Amino acid sequence: MTELSEPELNRSERFVRDRFLRLLPGEFGDPEELNDEKVQIAKSILAKNYVEHTNIDIAIKTGLMLLVYDWLFYLDSQVYGLFLASLGSIALALPKLHTPHLLAEEVFKEPDSLKAKLESEAKSSVKTNTGVAGLFLGFILQIFAIAGPLPDELVVNNVLHGEIPTWAGFVVVVTAGHLTFGRVVPAIRERFF
Repeated sequence: MTELSEPELNRSERFVRDRFLRLLPGEFGDPEELNDEKVQIAKSILAKNYVEHTNIDIAIKTGLMLLVYDWLFYLDSQVYGLFLASLGSIALALPKLHTPHLLAEEVFKEPDSLKAKLESEAKSSVKTNTGVAGLFLGFILQIFAIAGPLPDELVVNNVLHGEIPTWAGFVVVVTAGHLTFGRVVPAIRERFF
């Protein structure tokens, strides 16, 4: 028996474990080395990390702000792909940026237990997978925008185009979006997820 036990999961974490993790590649190495209990514990810890460290709120808030700006002014559809690719790049880069204090903590702190090591590996895996998915989806959106399946502009109303300067519209949309969506999106996420 290992020192690990399967953690309690909430509804979102169970959904990620039972539905999402099946999409990830599974059979690497020799499957006889691991028993089902160890794999289930690893899946549960990984699911908890996906729910905790995959911060989709920023993507939703910024995506909504882009849609509002696109409704008010002209916005090329390639920007949506650029936005997703940028978020993916940030998700890949940020875990590796260290201040001297963070670097010292990571290097000199030895994991107390097998569970601490597994959680650290799960967190790293989540951040990498999230970044790669963002880059991939962003590049696909950009290719679709350039090649033609997506129109030049997703929302074509352009209600305020020519009425006020686009830079002023950008500042207003970002400020109002941050104030509005900054409260709304977390409330929706908390209620439904």
